[in-house]
Amino acid sequence: MRVDVGARSTDEIAAELGDGTIDLGVVRMADAPSAGLKTTRVGAVEYALFSPRGVRRPPLAVATGEPALAPLLASLGTATLSCQTFPQVAAAVRAGFAGVLPTIARAHLGDVTRGPVLTASALGLAWRARLDDVRPALVPIRRKLAELLRRALARRV
Repeated sequence: MRVDVGARSTDEIAAELGDGTIDLGVVRMADAPSAGLKTTRVGAVEYALFSPRGVRRPPLAVATGEPALAPLLASLGTATLSCQTFPQVAAAVRAGFAGVLPTIARAHLGDVTRGPVLTASALGLAWRARLDDVRPALVPIRRKLAELLRRALARRV
């Protein structure tokens, strides 16, 4: 058995689960389509504003590839730098920008200040409803993965 990890939107994951391209996916529960899919909640990701320590009013970098965060990001003001991914925002924060990131990114940012949690997204592990019948060997793997995700997301930073 081989495991591949990739980054996709919830809509892309749902489509790939539906056509059998992938067997499992982590999705935002608020956006998770239900037709033909099952989900189990695994936790939540919290987001906060990070900024370089001691820098007043740093320019803002935002992840434009995160549509669920768009209203929050818009409320913070005009972005100076648009990034496609959170790792790009993290690199910008390390370079002197402020940016909204998952709180779990804190360990990789260096000397920064973390603001309060601004929002959170509930996450779930999703799979095709008939996957358990078609590939029963994946059931214990799916359960183990869900438990690992729950433990990882339960850690507070």
